[in-house]
Amino acid sequence: MITVVIIDDEFNSRDYLKNLIEKCFNNQIHIFGSAQNVRQGVELINLYNPDIVFLDIEMPEEKGFKLFDNFDNINFEVVFTTAHKQYALNAIKNNAFDYLLKPIDKLDIIEILKKYEKKTQEKNKSSAPLWINNSQNGMPKIPLETLYGIKYLEPFNFLYAKADGSYCKIHTIDGKVDLISKSLKEFEQLTEGYNFFRTHKSYVINLDYVSEFIKKDVCHILLKNNTPIPLSVRRKNEFLSKIS
Repeated sequence: MITVVIIDDEFNSRDYLKNLIEKCFNNQIHIFGSAQNVRQGVELINLYNPDIVFLDIEMPEEKGFKLFDNFDNINFEVVFTTAHKQYALNAIKNNAFDYLLKPIDKLDIIEILKKYEKKTQEKNKSSAPLWINNSQNGMPKIPLETLYGIKYLEPFNFLYAKADGSYCKIHTIDGKVDLISKSLKEFEQLTEGYNFFRTHKSYVINLDYVSEFIKKDVCHILLKNNTPIPLSVRRKNEFLSKIS
């Protein structure tokens, strides 16, 4: 399921795109939310970490290009949506995933899906892990690129990972910390199938080391080494289901 956020100052345009996706692509695309300006869009992106952002260019408060000023690293694809052809070159300069002229139709979305699927497949193929065996216990190790080479992570030794821009920091039960050359989202995809869980936009934990679930003003998870990890509201039910 591909997740998206829509940013457009015109209600009719937001509503049209939302209805088009929900009617024709409900099984392929999930809309986290829509925003009428860049500021609201940034809040949604930080909250939900979508795969794709549909971004209008010509908005009265500030142009859509201003969105890029709010992120050090862009971990999502941007599809510009506009009625103005003259912005195409600027969109290319901003590494746009695609550029759609309004009115957007079903075929436009189909092409976006095909393009995103192809890019994802190529990315997964190029970063597919070459699993190696651990001769001591027969379990595979996960190869992770660091600034100095490759670290082979033993899943049972993994405690949690924390996002650090386009990188992430891996914390292990022996207290060591390694900075790896992958975003948290890429790390999550790489380790799919293990007993790891994305608790928050900035954290992935090893469920085997959960000690306590704390619900006060905000939800937290306490690991066995007494490290508190934030748990987002939208992931609470899934976490409780997995941990039980």
